[in-house]
Amino acid sequence: MPKVDLTNYLDREQAYVKHYLLQEYLPELTYRVGRNWNAIAYVDGFAGPWQTKDPNYADSSFGVAIRALEEGQRGLLDAHNRHVHMNSVLVEAEQDAYSRLKKFADTQTNASFEVHAVHGEFVESIPRIEELINASDFNTFKFVLLDPTGWAQIPMRRLQPFFDNRSCEVLINLMTGHIVRFLNEADRAESYRDLFGRNEVLDILKQTPPEERTEVAVQEYCNSLRLLCRFKFVSAAVILKPSEERISYFLVYATNHPRGVEVFKAAELKAARIQDEVRHEARIRKTRQPTLLFDDAPPSSRLSTNIRMRYADKAKNRVLEMLSSHPIKTTLLYENLLCEAMAFPLVAPRDLVGWLRALEPDVEMRLTGTGRRRPVPRQGDELVVLNPEGLRQTGKARLEKA
Repeated sequence: MPKVDLTNYLDREQAYVKHYLLQEYLPELTYRVGRNWNAIAYVDGFAGPWQTKDPNYADSSFGVAIRALEEGQRGLLDAHNRHVHMNSVLVEAEQDAYSRLKKFADTQTNASFEVHAVHGEFVESIPRIEELINASDFNTFKFVLLDPTGWAQIPMRRLQPFFDNRSCEVLINLMTGHIVRFLNEADRAESYRDLFGRNEVLDILKQTPPEERTEVAVQEYCNSLRLLCRFKFVSAAVILKPSEERISYFLVYATNHPRGVEVFKAAELKAARIQDEVRHEARIRKTRQPTLLFDDAPPSSRLSTNIRMRYADKAKNRVLEMLSSHPIKTTLLYENLLCEAMAFPLVAPRDLVGWLRALEPDVEMRLTGTGRRRPVPRQGDELVVLNPEGLRQTGKARLEKA
């Protein structure tokens, strides 16, 4: 694995992981969406720039995103002769940061790739954002990145009409540490209701054991995106502190298409490997102990290993619950089961295939067409529950060995 270059990311190494995920995801988004939509709009609701060191903002979220979208735009033109219009809307409330953002936008915009800077709070700027997106007659797909400094800036009910659209995907930085820390402060109650958009979530979190509150907060936020914004599929990636054994935040992703889940998971798993490298480099810098020359890959920390195992167990239980709760000979679409399992961080499609193999012959995989040995979404592949009682009796033990 090549060494990561953290020159512009000292003391904000977790941003490097987030940017790497964007860099991996957005070109694939362009290829996937650009065959059916005439335009793609990238919206950064809290653009900054903040703590950037590169003079061209290559180490900012919007800089990374614009480069990645340009790559996808060129790829579509070269491979499919598809001219997809790009429209980037960058929002910033702080005056000095906005002034720098405006200068950047003015130098970047052109006929095929518009870049607009908007001054103001994100939720208050939504009408202006929609005006810029809808200014042309293009059939536009919208990707929204929200990386706020506090959760009061992203009230779910205000986001709902902006997100409630089939042609939309979102990636949201959910600062779970803050959510758990202020849970019992009475003056924060209304802000929790605003964040989740559902009054019952605050009581759910208070009744949850402290060691489980972080995961339940992510789960309930994902539920809000499904229930209120009507996203069909919601997943999350975990970002760790670079030099501490604890979680920094979660990136919550929502889409309406199973292919989006596939692409996001591929980007997430690559980012997770880079995260191990980033944390390894941060640890070396902190301890001043160089790595051995024959080390090819950084070791996973105890935290990252435990997180992977914990989420894999949760995904296994969810898969088993879905399959064993149906009567005999029930047929389920593989893509629906995949999206349920992929809702958990660090779980890969290959993990699901291995679990399904372990549950045979109580579950049968039926693949459409010929020449394939593994199920894939969007192909009509199915799972048939042949022995739900057997799944209930021995399924968990078999999955533990898988």
